[in-house]
Amino acid sequence: MRAKSISNIIYRKINDWVSNIKDESLKTLIKRDVIVTGGCITSMLLDEKVNDFDVYFKTKETTKAVAEYYVKEFERLNENSGQTIALIDYDDRISIKVQSSGLATDKSDQDEYQYFEAVDDDDASDTYLNNVVPEMEDVLENEEAKAQAVGNEKYRPVFLSSNAITLSDRIQVIIRFYGDVKTIHENYDFVHCTNSWYLKEENWPKLNLRKDALESTLSKELRYVGSKYPVASVMRIRKFIKRGWYINAGQVFKILFQISELNLSDFKTLEDQLTGVDAAYFHEVLGIIKKKNGEDVPVERSYLLQLIERVF
Repeated sequence: MRAKSISNIIYRKINDWVSNIKDESLKTLIKRDVIVTGGCITSMLLDEKVNDFDVYFKTKETTKAVAEYYVKEFERLNENSGQTIALIDYDDRISIKVQSSGLATDKSDQDEYQYFEAVDDDDASDTYLNNVVPEMEDVLENEEAKAQAVGNEKYRPVFLSSNAITLSDRIQVIIRFYGDVKTIHENYDFVHCTNSWYLKEENWPKLNLRKDALESTLSKELRYVGSKYPVASVMRIRKFIKRGWYINAGQVFKILFQISELNLSDFKTLEDQLTGVDAAYFHEVLGIIKKKNGEDVPVERSYLLQLIERVF
């Protein structure tokens, strides 16, 4: 797909999402700070289906405001769920804490949950685009038809985790990170995901296609650029190989070397490293360990392996 078409699709998608937000001041903040990056741009470049649009923000102010808005929306739509949700404002991040499970779910839409591209295509139902998107008009027609058929509010919060808010209609709001494009990409692992889109002055859309990202995309070669979450990167390799990508031994070694520097017996490190990796399953594993030992006791290897066999 051409760059202009990709930019226009994202522009129309973001505008459609923002138009469904009830808070006018929040709309202004989002338009000022919104960044779209990650797999959706790669998928469109390859004329493949898009699973979701990963949305980030330039400032903590907007990240917090968006999180507050959707926590309230989730509570409004799920007032009898019995889930206790708290928004935590740390010095360097915003987080959502859900009592007991760590993951708040809209029970009517559990099959819509995907996070950080961790779910394989075959496991993801109702993808945002069932076929290749030739024109941007098809995107909005698809969304409008879907919303009418389901009879639910568009862009409603479906899942809340400590790191992200998953909305219906294929918008995923990442609250774990914020900052400019360069800062956000410090948390990315593979270079092909580092193309980006944002709004310049007067709401003029800007699509930034990086040369190294395009080279990786065209060759379908995974190039690891280093990440704060190398454990998640290993898990993500499965998905890409299934899609026809390949990775050489040197790139795998770079990931393994970074993992070797981690103390995964430390519960907090393990929890942090499992950010975005098949989250529903690992939330259960981590929840059991935390309930049994707390956060300060080292994770026992044999017990962890037994748990994984049981849960997976």
